Amino acid sequence: MIEGVHMKINEYVDMCYQISVEKGFWEQPRETGTLIALIHSEVTEALDAVTVTNFCEELADICIRIGILCGGQEISLEKVLNTIASDKMYGIKLDFTSFEALERSFEEILPEYDDYKNACRVHGALSYALESDRNGDYDTYIKNIGVAFLETIRWAAVKGYKILPALIKKKETSRYRPKLHGKKY
Repeated sequence: MIEGVHMKINEYVDMCYQISVEKGFWEQPRETGTLIALIHSEVTEALDAVTVTNFCEELADICIRIGILCGGQEISLEKVLNTIASDKMYGIKLDFTSFEALERSFEEILPEYDDYKNACRVHGALSYALESDRNGDYDTYIKNIGVAFLETIRWAAVKGYKILPALIKKKETSRYRPKLHGKKY
């Protein structure tokens, strides 16, 4: 079995955050607006992807950055997602027992939008999250972070793609990257 395939959502969040800490990205406090802007940039990169592999890598980067944000702010993404699922937002039963199970949940959903509209759904959730954070509305903030995560996985699913293989690959390659990924920031 490939490491990480049956990883629970909060284990996934913890892994993303711990790698970020090990690489030196949390030596100084991180501002919420900056973290959300980094996620926005990955959404835009997904739109610019020219191959399926690159597209899946960019969607994986969105999920990784959401995991880092949740880990750094001690947000239980699994709990947030279960709250969203109880709202029956997608009209399907979502399985949060693992990242793999969550991806499988979206396999039967029909494509509704093109890439630009899918990107707008993720961007929109992130923008609402930032606005809610700035207004001190924590519950709406974390709900929209969860929606951005689910919309990213749904985006891949409606195109018939899986993000998990790209996540596993990125986890393996990240361990060999230098501190701050060789940048000075």
